[in-house]
Amino acid sequence: MQPGLSFRRIYITDISLIVIVEDTGSHRPSHVLTGDKSMTRNRSDILQMLPLTHLSYLILLILHEEARHGYAIIQAVEARLGSERSPGTGTFYTALKRMRREGLVEEIDPPAEVRRDDSRRRYYRPTLFGREVLAAETVRLAELVETARSLCLIPARQS
Repeated sequence: MQPGLSFRRIYITDISLIVIVEDTGSHRPSHVLTGDKSMTRNRSDILQMLPLTHLSYLILLILHEEARHGYAIIQAVEARLGSERSPGTGTFYTALKRMRREGLVEEIDPPAEVRRDDSRRRYYRPTLFGREVLAAETVRLAELVETARSLCLIPARQS
């Protein structure tokens, strides 16, 4: 890991888990993910889910921002990857189904303001376990990037 960066799990209250990646010089968080401590599974359960596939990681990141219906998730993935690099619809829905089975995401009722819009839309959000796995994967990936940076495989950060 690059000197000056630290990866921490900090319990802010009895019920909130926050993972912070911070610069120890300025103590500025560069990334924060939250979860519910009361629902925390055994650390080995979380580690067994790693590494996530690229698509699973993107889906969890997108759903961490807000709950969305399937097509809105696909649009957000395309916005991040570009339409040429985005997975097909079948690949996406297969991944989403697998993530539901693994307990990473759950289907929820649509928000009240869109209930009349289209009853066929299914809305999803990450489960508490999904947030914990997302946080662990984010830390894992950040550590890999810092290792690559320390080996001069990618440029050092500009201040």
